[in-house]
Amino acid sequence: MKIFSALCLTLGLCGVAQAQTAPLAQAENSFAVDLYKQLRTRPGNLFFSPYSVATGVGMVYAGAKGETAAQIAQVLHLDKLPPASDPQAAYLADVKAQSASLAHLSERGTMFQAANAIWTSKDLTFEPAFLADIQNDFGGSITALNFDDPVAASDTIDRWVMNKTANHIQNLVTPEMLEPPQGLVLTNAIYFRPVWDNPFLPAATEQEIFHVRPGHDVKTAMMNKIASYSLDVGPGVKILTLPYHRGIACQPGGQCQSYGTSMVIILPDSLMGLVRVESGLTEAKLEKWLHDGQPTVVILKLPKFSAESDFSLNDKLVKLGMRTAFKRFASDLTGMADDPQKRLYVRAVVHKAYISVDEKGAEAAAATAIVGVAVASAPVMIINPPPPVPFFADHPFLYLIIDNNTGTILFMGRVENPTA
Repeated sequence: MKIFSALCLTLGLCGVAQAQTAPLAQAENSFAVDLYKQLRTRPGNLFFSPYSVATGVGMVYAGAKGETAAQIAQVLHLDKLPPASDPQAAYLADVKAQSASLAHLSERGTMFQAANAIWTSKDLTFEPAFLADIQNDFGGSITALNFDDPVAASDTIDRWVMNKTANHIQNLVTPEMLEPPQGLVLTNAIYFRPVWDNPFLPAATEQEIFHVRPGHDVKTAMMNKIASYSLDVGPGVKILTLPYHRGIACQPGGQCQSYGTSMVIILPDSLMGLVRVESGLTEAKLEKWLHDGQPTVVILKLPKFSAESDFSLNDKLVKLGMRTAFKRFASDLTGMADDPQKRLYVRAVVHKAYISVDEKGAEAAAATAIVGVAVASAPVMIINPPPPVPFFADHPFLYLIIDNNTGTILFMGRVENPTA
């Protein structure tokens, strides 16, 4: 199973004279739903990392001021964070805490690596406070590049992205994106390789029918299992949570915290019910679904699948309200670099992601550029246990990959045709 994601956000220069979802996770999940609704009009399978995109945009927010900062805060739903006299400082503190929590995933048996970097122009002097925020709160590296040679510069950034995503995300940044005048590129890359807490047996995988749409069926490799999972049932939809391998980290003194991730399958009851589920999706509804699930024995059918997506996000972010940052003479990113003759603005935001799901687990990657302990329970006598509930993902469905500790949606996608 493979999952990868990458984002690139480039800024140009213009001359001028589980537990309860954490507040930052609630904000990022609201952004995830907003962005999904912008992307869902693209036909076919869909996959992206809202966490990666939010991180990239958050690095811009760290250097934004005035109306530019206010618009980014609105797009990222930072009003969900507790009120603070310095909203940007409070946001950065939450980002640092969230990153520390996610870092525990790799320590507990799940491969999860998130990396941030900024690539600076030799022609611009950057604010020390901004560079310190990138290093200290986002854990980002800082590298000076010669953007006068856009081919060499893009090659350098792409090699970094490939290295951070096990070579699954390639050609994230093009030389055309880095044509002078260029000021800064912000990148985020994620590599994620979990294994199921309760793996599927390969011998149980069979070629079965997946109903893409009325009158169009395909045969695909369908994984099969009967097991107990968290299941919630809503109007016209079922929500199943499949945990990946989990671990426990204990602090001196005996206080312990469980760390892990899960895939959440959101399955419409009807073949054509996906559009209704997508249009009615909200962060509050997701929160309720994730917390209302009950342990239930299910007969599970889930297709093996993979997906790869790439997006240019400029227009999507503008539609969500991040307008000023893209305007050459109106953008206020003076918290990054305050040169009255060289104003920074956002030139391009691009994102790529990849996922592969099989009997063992998943492997995923994403990149964005703006340019276990098991405890056996005592046996219980059950009289007339309820029959298993069918959960047949044999028609289009949504899925999330979430961090159980914070509730953050790390990845989000849609399967319309597992053979595509």
